[in-house]
Amino acid sequence: MKWIKKHAFIFILLISIVALATFILVSIFNSGDNIVTSYIRGIATTIEKPFVSMGKTLGKPFKAISNYSTLQKENDKLKKENDELRDQLMKAKLDESQLSSLQELSEALNYVPDTQERSLVTADIINFNGTSHIVSFTINVGKNEGIKKGSAVLGGKGLIGCVTDVGRSWSKVVSIVDSNSHLTFKLEGNMDILGVIDGPDDGRLNGYMLDPNIQPQVGERIVTSGMGAYPAGIPIGTIVKSSFDSNSQIYRVLIKPAVNFKGIQKVTVVL
Repeated sequence: MKWIKKHAFIFILLISIVALATFILVSIFNSGDNIVTSYIRGIATTIEKPFVSMGKTLGKPFKAISNYSTLQKENDKLKKENDELRDQLMKAKLDESQLSSLQELSEALNYVPDTQERSLVTADIINFNGTSHIVSFTINVGKNEGIKKGSAVLGGKGLIGCVTDVGRSWSKVVSIVDSNSHLTFKLEGNMDILGVIDGPDDGRLNGYMLDPNIQPQVGERIVTSGMGAYPAGIPIGTIVKSSFDSNSQIYRVLIKPAVNFKGIQKVTVVL
């Protein structure tokens, strides 16, 4: 109260300002457009402009951050979709490769005589030697699947080799391109003519005819004779060279195997 008495003029001025402000506000909200409201709005607009401009300027970094976050999410989504498509493509290629292997196995199995009661086990190669041609390898089946030593192994379009060692869940196979592999064969066109394969020659096979009077022709196919572990009639390969050896007085042959020993993936074991 003392302050009011002492500063009566200031107090009255403040009351007047508050009353005037109240009157102006009431006029703005309750009245239409008039000189006072137009003037007040003009002042308010003038005061508002720098604050609006400042808000827009300050908002730009936040908008940029928001846009970056959105782009990052879109990039992550696209990357994920790309990875999924790449995986699908790899799977499709793998499936195509496996299908090709299975089709070749089917062709090879057509040569196993139906008259013989035999069981067949399909396997994958899990390890092989590092030479240019697969001489020996390991497959992922063994005693648990009934595999035994000496079992014939087929793949591609013909004979691969035989099982030489067996574990519970693995087996070792030695192919016919091994230097110690010897087997008898017959000419597909005449199953009475017998020959012997006695060694490899850079992925091909060397052999000779037991009858010195028999001259095999280039292009003739040779098949298993049925002697030993191999069923008769399984393709071994095609004769690409035939010549008479004057020293041994026999016809020698060079054979291209029916199986590509550089690209074996799946095999079938004949029990």
